[in-house]
Amino acid sequence: MQANVLSRAKRFSVQLWLAFTLASSAGATAPEAAPVRIGAPLVVENLTIFPVHGEHEAQPLTLTTLEAALAKGDAVVSELSDGGEVNRLHIRNKGKRPIYVLAGTVVKGGKQDRQIGQDFVIEQGKKVAVDAFCVEQGRWTAQREGQATGGKFSATKGLAQSAVRRAAQYERNQGKVWSKVSEVNAAHKKDAPSGTLMATLDDKDVAKRRAALVGAIDTALRTAETQSPVVGLGYAVDGQVRNVRWFQSQSAFALFRTTLLESAALDALTAQGRGSRRTAPKVEAAAVDAFIRDVETGAAETRETEAQNRNEYREGKAGFGSKTRMKFAPPSAAPISSDYTAK
Repeated sequence: MQANVLSRAKRFSVQLWLAFTLASSAGATAPEAAPVRIGAPLVVENLTIFPVHGEHEAQPLTLTTLEAALAKGDAVVSELSDGGEVNRLHIRNKGKRPIYVLAGTVVKGGKQDRQIGQDFVIEQGKKVAVDAFCVEQGRWTAQREGQATGGKFSATKGLAQSAVRRAAQYERNQGKVWSKVSEVNAAHKKDAPSGTLMATLDDKDVAKRRAALVGAIDTALRTAETQSPVVGLGYAVDGQVRNVRWFQSQSAFALFRTTLLESAALDALTAQGRGSRRTAPKVEAAAVDAFIRDVETGAAETRETEAQNRNEYREGKAGFGSKTRMKFAPPSAAPISSDYTAK
């Protein structure tokens, strides 16, 4: 029985690895000869977006996001037990597609709102424990806003603001996560008795302003997408590179395209709330390449997960990086996704 389970896991991992690593490595400008090119900057207010162009489309595997799976009833996010555990949650995949969960995904409910601590690929029919960090300091009860949660969670759009995600995924510092949550809420002049990040993320005014900025970015990005396939994006706020993420297929990027745009917009609006001007200093694609190269100078550290992937981490002078790799795949295989986040 154990051998059969392992065999199925290997078949799934090899299938997923093949689906994302059949791209050519020609024309690379990023580490590991990844087939990507940082595109020309697109400026909207204090935000500069950089499309990441891929030369080839890998054979797509049908994946889904946690938000989509929860909406269809194909996933359940729950506390680890009745007593709960702050830094771990369970995700059960009841659907027919693997669920790809990005680090920084915010789920609300349970005993306290959380963000997912690193990337996870959860096979269909599996229930796994995932890393999590609290983004709601003042609650530890299965009652949220007067409603019983039953220990279950719902997903939100976008990811946690970059500093909040960095404190969890890369620095693994719960106290710093709470501090950064407080800073984000203060920048947007929002508050909640429990100190939750959802005071900002759920606010109607913030959501309206973010939607308007996402719309403007989306329009600019679509022009770039007609010129060459786009597999990811990077962005700078107030002239400083904040984040770059790309995927090994256009179809995978399409799943998270809006998520990444929402996240970039939130960072820009948070900076505006702190007094940033609504104009972006000039930033060229070369600055993004330099940022990636700096992170790649750091030594690699691998973190295993209970899911079908392992994650490789690096730290440079300017920021942190992570690559999501499938288990059982050769060490030379290209990652499913590469992420670079500034300090």
